[in-house]
This record gives sequence, C-alpha cells and structure tokens, in this order.
Amino acid sequence: MDITLTDEPTRLAALVRRTVPMSDLKPFYDSVYTHVAATLASTGNAPAGPALGWLHHDGSTEALDIAAGFPVAGLPTGTLEGDVEVLEIPGGRALVAIHEGPYADLPGAWEALVERLGAEGLSPRGDTVEEYLTQPEPDGDPALNRTRLVMMVR
Repeated sequence: MDITLTDEPTRLAALVRRTVPMSDLKPFYDSVYTHVAATLASTGNAPAGPALGWLHHDGSTEALDIAAGFPVAGLPTGTLEGDVEVLEIPGGRALVAIHEGPYADLPGAWEALVERLGAEGLSPRGDTVEEYLTQPEPDGDPALNRTRLVMMVR
C-alpha cells in the first residue's frame, strides 16, 4: 500500500454525527448512508462523491465519535433536514493511502499510516476520513473493496 503526504482540500459533506459503540459500527453505517442519501434526494440534492466516514479520535477504544454520509457541493453549512447536517471537513496536510481488500483488514492499513506518521516525525490532527470508493455488494467479493484512508496531520 502506497502512502503519500499531501494537502487535502476543505470539503462539504451531508452527515449524521454520533458517538457509536465499536460493536454497532456496521449497523450505524448501513442505516446512516441510506438515510442521508434519502434526505439528499428529498431536498433535491445528490451526493458529490462516494460515501465517507469522518472519525474524531479521543483515544477511546470502546466507542467512536463518527460522522457518516456523502460529500456535497453548493449547499450552506447547517442542518439540512432532521439529524442530517452539512458540515465542513477541514483540509490540510494528510497521509493518504488506498486500501484494497475487506473492511476487516482496515485496522492493519491504519496501523501502516500510524507507523509512517512516526517515521515522518508528524503528529495526528485528531481526525481521519475513510472514503468508500467501491460500493460493497451483499454477495460481492470483499477483496475488491477500495477504501481511501486520510489521516490528517500537523
């Protein structure tokens, strides 16, 4: 897996943000992506890119502060409808890699970014983004999943 140090742009995304126990991540993602996509459609909008998860790290291993949804363009920040908000994901320096394979292998891929972080003498900003470049299919081959990993750094 190639890891590059790059500058990420600031972007807008329609998201639902919650603190989610680790054991509930999959159901959270499954329900939120459907909900955000339906909200975008009902307001006459559409995703401007693939599904993403924006994680805020506080050191907890039991629950994650996570926002999930889709990038959008041309919408003001604030509540879109109900619990769906348009938020700005700040840009900046980041370590970026493309993970190819099952989601179960993502922790190892993130560990490679953490190792690179130390080797580069960088420190984490405290948030990461996972962009799901391929949409998983119920009977699809997980080895074909492509996930863009973005670790914001200082």
